[in-house]
Amino acid sequence: MSNQAKIKTKLVAVGYAPILSETKDKTTYGNPVYFAAAEAGGREYSISPVGEVKKVSANSQQVYACEQNGGYDITLTLLAVIDDIEKNWLGKTIAKNGVLEINNNVELPKFALILSDQSTDNIGKTEILYRCSVSARPSTNGATEEDGTFEFQFPEYSISATPRINDNYVKFTIPGVAELSTIPEPILNE
Repeated sequence: MSNQAKIKTKLVAVGYAPILSETKDKTTYGNPVYFAAAEAGGREYSISPVGEVKKVSANSQQVYACEQNGGYDITLTLLAVIDDIEKNWLGKTIAKNGVLEINNNVELPKFALILSDQSTDNIGKTEILYRCSVSARPSTNGATEEDGTFEFQFPEYSISATPRINDNYVKFTIPGVAELSTIPEPILNE
């Protein structure tokens, strides 16, 4: 068996599953939706933890440490904005004439975010962030062509991943690059 490092090589899939209902007993998800690479595929992401480790010392040594896990702040860059994202992430209403309107009086929808990465061991991993919402609307930008060249413009989403109401789970990582048909629940070792 090799002790070679398993290094991420590429982002291969981005998807989400809408949260249909949340209670203190259960979170129910809709079917996962994956972004087609040519429509709104994932370009890059970063995940930063929210919270800190609190330490207590006595007799000149650390005797206790507790992590405050407030979830994660995520930055996700996609190829393009599509109607599904506008509706299912930003809570926008699609008008009959095709114009998207912002509904200012609605709570932003919650969803599970799915990120799959390939790695040097050819197994990769899939991460599920169980309870996400967009924390800021994406900026809209554009640029002119100069000297026959142009820069592609991509939407960047700020997303907050917080603990689920029913069990405080935040993130679940499974081995392999998987296109999930449901959101998996961890089977804990008793």
